[in-house]
Amino acid sequence: MKKIPLRQYAVQNRMSLFEVVRKIQRGELASESVEEDGKTVQYVLVPDETERSDSAGSDSDDAEISAPVPGSSDALLREIRMLRREIERLHATIVRCCGERITQAPERVES
Repeated sequence: MKKIPLRQYAVQNRMSLFEVVRKIQRGELASESVEEDGKTVQYVLVPDETERSDSAGSDSDDAEISAPVPGSSDALLREIRMLRREIERLHATIVRCCGERITQAPERVES
């Protein structure tokens, strides 16, 4: 792991110091406090390039696992029909409540 001063990390990631400190407090970023020349300096611990490439490879494996199963197209079609009914119901509710016609009908997704 590489240590980067708080300010430098904020500049590199185009964040404010406040945002970086909050991420550290929430546990989203690893940090380390070191005493240098009588002052406490806080560093953000950043994974090295080799660690990043390893984690990127594991993310692609997860994407392959979560790919849709060929036999699940029926489930997807049922979901689409249910969502279309919900959109039509919401559209009718808006027309009823507002008393005005919506000029554009909801778009239909062809399946």
